[in-house]
Amino acid sequence: MEESLEIEEPVAVIQQPLKNRGNRLLLLGGGIIVLMICLLQVFYSGESSTNKANQTAYFTQKVVARPGDIVDRKGRLLATSVSVKSLYLVPQNIKSPRQTARTIRTLFDIDIDWVSQAIENQQKKDKKYLWLKHRLNRKEVQQVKALGLPGNVYGFRKEYLRCYPQGELAAHLLGTCNLENAGEGGIEESYYQSLSGVDGKRLLLRKTNGGMNGEEIETKILYASQQGKTVVLTLDTEIQSFVEQGLQQITSQWNPKGCCAIMMNPQTGEILASASFPKYNPNQPVRISPSAWRDQTISFLFEPDAMLTPLVTAWGLQKGVVSKEQFSFNRQQTTKLNQNKNRYEAIKHFRLEQKTDSILIDEQSGTLLPLDQWESLSIEDFSGKPIATVTPLGLITAYATLANGGKRVSPRYVLQQMDSFDYIRNQLSATGTEEKPTLKKMGAMANQIISQENANWIATKLMVDFVNQRAGKKARLHDYSLFGYAGRSQKTLVSKANRFDEKATQKKVVCSFICGAPADNPQLLLLVVVDEPDSKNEPTPETIAAPVAAEILHQSLKYLQVPTLQNRVQAVAEKTYLLKKTNNKK
Repeated sequence: MEESLEIEEPVAVIQQPLKNRGNRLLLLGGGIIVLMICLLQVFYSGESSTNKANQTAYFTQKVVARPGDIVDRKGRLLATSVSVKSLYLVPQNIKSPRQTARTIRTLFDIDIDWVSQAIENQQKKDKKYLWLKHRLNRKEVQQVKALGLPGNVYGFRKEYLRCYPQGELAAHLLGTCNLENAGEGGIEESYYQSLSGVDGKRLLLRKTNGGMNGEEIETKILYASQQGKTVVLTLDTEIQSFVEQGLQQITSQWNPKGCCAIMMNPQTGEILASASFPKYNPNQPVRISPSAWRDQTISFLFEPDAMLTPLVTAWGLQKGVVSKEQFSFNRQQTTKLNQNKNRYEAIKHFRLEQKTDSILIDEQSGTLLPLDQWESLSIEDFSGKPIATVTPLGLITAYATLANGGKRVSPRYVLQQMDSFDYIRNQLSATGTEEKPTLKKMGAMANQIISQENANWIATKLMVDFVNQRAGKKARLHDYSLFGYAGRSQKTLVSKANRFDEKATQKKVVCSFICGAPADNPQLLLLVVVDEPDSKNEPTPETIAAPVAAEILHQSLKYLQVPTLQNRVQAVAEKTYLLKKTNNKK
């Protein structure tokens, strides 16, 4: 196991002949370590140079645990850590701060005045070290050693650099790490405690030579570090690639302010892909623009408007507000279903105003104004305050209920957390070289909030009809039965002289399209949300989001080898033939 060592903190300084160190460190109590350093008989030669040469010290040293890896559901590496070195100075051992700064300036682009002043300040404060540069590469380490600086004025600390082998892929979901390897956003922050592991500590006796970089004489491990756990995501990088390619196509064609997409298995709640544009490369954090940091799948709030229709309908059927015979997506509704009270209750029923149980720290909750404020807001009176907003994750979680026979499942991003040793064994077992260990997976909770009959009717009847009649050929799949729905919502109201300006707000819209397949037994559910697409004509989700969503879904179904309509018909025919043949023999 690779370990990273922190800078030493001296416990005690002992002046003694090196050949007679005497008593050792005593370790008492399992887990509770009591350090008792016994000062032995000291022999002085009377000369300061001899004392200085024979000076030794005990140091405690934190052993930083190697952070755990993040992999997708098939073991593809998404985030890992590599060993690097960081450079520090020892101010108390520097005789000429300015000369030291000039020497370092020949290698690094630093401000001589600033560095020399920083050294002097640390000397006045009696500080033990001053960080100069983090995460040097091998060439830089060799160049520092070649500067000819005294060995007791500088040192290296071994630490870990977080790397993302897939580059931009799933960057928003993964998050990043800062210089201290603390997670920032995404899985890195949400699972920081599991990934970071447990630091260890060791005690060492070394010859100081007036500094902290002397020869080590003796080392004792007080307690070993424990490497961080490997976090196995529900993500599939192949499907993630399909989704990101689709969003790139939307970005290139429509130049939106932003767009995002989520692919979910509605039966389990497992998130197979999650992407947000603009995207970034977590390996180059200094180059990330402020607009790219945001994960829109969990933080972008927009008015659901028409996207509420299937959900409100399901709620209305459940409560007896409307019957199947009364409802059709093809005509404007005048029933009680569209009353504010019913829409309000449907939003509450599907928990659209709440956070999901996603475990992602940065997830935002939707918003919902009190019902008594709905009537006071109108399109003519600019207020800029929507009556309800949702996040893409909240919306697809609600729709998963319709695709899952009325059961609400929580979105899942993590399949399991494993010790590094168990994970290696698991990978070996996949090749047949070792027996597979028993693993405890993280389960999904499911609650029946809509009857199976009503949920199935919405998905297999109304949402299938919507795709065939409105989205048309742009979203239909010839080899899979597709269900879906589209929505276009005004993003904000723009006021001109306190009046609603319809022309100015025409293009400030959010276009959404959700679809799933196969309709009678959904295996995949995909939501695509496009924020402010740039269109010469009035932007519509059927034109902007639906075609790309259908193509992403089709690629994913093929990749997962979900049987096509033709294959399923053929399988039924073969089964029927065999059954008849068996009956004839009887």
